[in-house]
Amino acid sequence: MSEHCVKAYQDDPPKWSGCLDSVSGIVSGFTCSSASFSPATATQGAAYTGTLTIPYTGGNGGTYTAQSFTQNGLTFTLTAGNFSIGTGNLVYNINGIPTASGTTSVNIMAGGQSCNGLTLNVNP
Repeated sequence: MSEHCVKAYQDDPPKWSGCLDSVSGIVSGFTCSSASFSPATATQGAAYTGTLTIPYTGGNGGTYTAQSFTQNGLTFTLTAGNFSIGTGNLVYNINGIPTASGTTSVNIMAGGQSCNGLTLNVNP
């Protein structure tokens, strides 16, 4: 995997240093209309394990921080990482037991952009 950071070459012993700084990750936009939950539905009171995938464009290769929040008994977790340069996907892991049926709506913010009102259908 390619690291996107500044390094220094050290003479004694000869080697590259670790990252001296990191570039803050930004994207030019999320394609919120193409965001998807997998599996597409959950059931109230039943364990759910899945993902929320959000496509993005204009990634700069910089870092993003970990995120975790809970909505309707479901915990959404984003592991810290780097945006791809150009296009890519931001993937949240989802685990938990939905406490109510209907739709679970979430707002996502990362890389200077947001997707609001992404919904997971929860069956009774």
